[in-house]
Amino acid sequence: MNKVTSSSSKIQMNCTLCSAIFDETKWNVEVLFKRMCRHTVEIAEKAVASFETGRMYMPQYIMLPDEITKYGTRHNMFCNFLPKDWF
Repeated sequence: MNKVTSSSSKIQMNCTLCSAIFDETKWNVEVLFKRMCRHTVEIAEKAVASFETGRMYMPQYIMLPDEITKYGTRHNMFCNFLPKDWF
């Protein structure tokens, strides 16, 4: 299944859910659904994102005093949890 089909099926599923919530004799569910999604779609269409993929970042974990004594740094502690054959 390609990305377009997957997105379309998710949209249809959410529209169906919306139909189950709102009485179709009182509401035009398709118009209502589009109205509810309008701002999200606008944000998504204008969004620009980039991700640096060449580096690894260590979590900013606050070490406990006994961890500082045992490992010294967050990096050393992290490396200690990795399998030894990774080095």
